Amino acid sequence: NNMNWIEVNRDAIIHNFMHHQNNRPGALIIPVLKSNAYWHWLKQLCQILAKVSECTTVAVDSYPEYLSVYHNCKKDILLLNETEHKNYKYFDHRRVIPGVYTLETLQVLIKSKKPRRIHLFLNTWMNREWFQWHELQQALTMLQWTRIIVDGVMSHFSHADDDDGQTYCDNQVAKFKEMYALVEQAWFHPQYRHINNSSW
Repeated sequence: NNMNWIEVNRDAIIHNFMHHQNNRPGALIIPVLKSNAYWHWLKQLCQILAKVSECTTVAVDSYPEYLSVYHNCKKDILLLNETEHKNYKYFDHRRVIPGVYTLETLQVLIKSKKPRRIHLFLNTWMNREWFQWHELQQALTMLQWTRIIVDGVMSHFSHADDDDGQTYCDNQVAKFKEMYALVEQAWFHPQYRHINNSSW
């Protein structure tokens, strides 16, 4: 009987987290637990990280993943992907931090009139449905005089595995900084800025 066996080592998980945190003491290290914690089992990873006081936030990709984290640890939850608009009313707005990349979703959150932290997802040439330059300007105008806090801005590298990946990533970082300057010019001061890497 041929079966696959996956063993998740609690001490190794905590060691890996603390290694990154100690190397970047001023940074917020956010474990990304999407896709069932990349098949390391979301529930079990949450239970391990629940004991790590230095870990304050984890990231997931969907509403069902949010529910699993919510019930298995007390960390804040960065929702990397947008969800159906009807789902936002069920989130605990004190703990969930939605990633927002469309004007439609932003309008839904504004209309809820709840104080929320959000991270704006910027398009730095990955060319998915994230905020383009002109849409970011509209979003910042919409956010004026609302209860929404722009807690962070984020993006994603798109060519990390290519031979010219470093040059492309450098260009994306430059674009990211230009768009972030727009955020600051609109008198928003996000606590976090992050642009991550799609390389395996």
